[in-house]
Amino acid sequence: MWPAERTIHEDEALRAIDKPPGVQIATRGVMQPLDREASGLLLSSKNKTASKMLAAQLEQGVERSWIIGATRRPKRSKGFHIDVVSRCDDRLLMRVTSTERRQPIRLMFAHAGAPLAGDRDNAGAPATRLMLHAERMVISHPDGGRLELSAPTPAAFARWLNGNERRLPRDDAELDARLGDAIARRFELSQADRTNAYRIVNGSGDALPGVDIDRYGEHAVVALRSEAAVTARDRLLDAVARLGFDGVYLKVRPKHASVVVDTRADDLAPRHASRGSDAPSPMIIHEAGLDYEVRLGDGLSTGIFLDQRDARKLVREHANGKRVLNLFAYHAAFSVAAIAGGAASTVTVDASGVAIDRARANLALHGFGDHADHSLVRADAWRYLDRAAERSERFDLVILDPPSFATTKSRTFRAIRDYRKLAAAALRCTAPGGWLLACTNHRGVNRAKLQRHLRQAAADAGVTVTRMRGLANPPDFPAAPGEDGHLKRVLLQIEP
Repeated sequence: MWPAERTIHEDEALRAIDKPPGVQIATRGVMQPLDREASGLLLSSKNKTASKMLAAQLEQGVERSWIIGATRRPKRSKGFHIDVVSRCDDRLLMRVTSTERRQPIRLMFAHAGAPLAGDRDNAGAPATRLMLHAERMVISHPDGGRLELSAPTPAAFARWLNGNERRLPRDDAELDARLGDAIARRFELSQADRTNAYRIVNGSGDALPGVDIDRYGEHAVVALRSEAAVTARDRLLDAVARLGFDGVYLKVRPKHASVVVDTRADDLAPRHASRGSDAPSPMIIHEAGLDYEVRLGDGLSTGIFLDQRDARKLVREHANGKRVLNLFAYHAAFSVAAIAGGAASTVTVDASGVAIDRARANLALHGFGDHADHSLVRADAWRYLDRAAERSERFDLVILDPPSFATTKSRTFRAIRDYRKLAAAALRCTAPGGWLLACTNHRGVNRAKLQRHLRQAAADAGVTVTRMRGLANPPDFPAAPGEDGHLKRVLLQIEP
């Protein structure tokens, strides 16, 4: 159901909505395409007669306008009229009008040497979103008369123009507005079948630097990653509480993963909700029809990494009939996905006894708590891989998702230093024709460097990579303007 506040016009013949960015509308009767990352006016018909009449008008061309943001005005603009609405330093907001049948605004600006801000594919200026908004359309209504439709320009355009998206807002109204924008971008996730856990705000990627907010059912978790965010703690908690959650939990995270802290200290991760009521502990959340235990008040981590939701989907799709090894498994979310995908067997490895106990509980939710084909191993991942190689044990799918920094009794792991060696050890245990899903969230390792590490690791292991592809950022984890996402994932296959 589309939110009522997004409906611009509706009658028996047509519906016009104000589409948020990051949402693809695939309903029947949509009369003109609108870029997934764009926002604004989207018109759809509600019957065959209206469809035919509107299609004829659009074929001939109707009066339309867009608001765009860019750092330069294109030198050529055939078929378009461009007016500068406002300017700040090198940033321009422009209104583009046209009656052309097809209006490829994004490509037109890119080809003219003036890519839109937020257009990562065409090297546009950094922005939290694509600065393209379908503002206005004038049509003849199928039942007669002139109909002018318009969608107000989102506040994100003014923020980008003035550079305000780079800092936290100072007043509650602007804070509420930014939260509302972020929630609108998650509309598709909010409608996803049997999924009730995902990210609502991803820091600077949603114009709230230093602030991450996750939804877990009817509760929210607010994580603060900067001094400015910690200073605004109460305002942020109050704003999230105004969204209607039953309870809001707080996490204060260290700037660097290598900083040793007591992750269960009450000043960093209060055991009780900071606003509203506590969640059950454990509570069960749902993701694509699978169940997972989480504990919102048990330290800095909750029991599942929401940024790996699409990777778990990928594992589920690839797991049928395969032998799966899940290293640094934490609470075994990848193992659950593999089992749901029909894995012939799984081995779940983690050095923590608590993690293994909770992994067992997650498998038990799906009837595999003590299943002979799905084993749980408390062990250092390096030692496990060494022993598996000695036994000539091989797996068809290996999942490698180590922390950026970790210590055990026998060694210290640093992703930027040790990832190549670890990947080589994992590849030695990958069966011919098998797959490795390699992940890291270390900010010092970008996707290109990870791929380079993996090619070098393959050479070290004496295997040949036949396929390699990176996974895109999850839609609810948009990268900060001008940056790559924090999480890098590469799926590769080795030669049979």
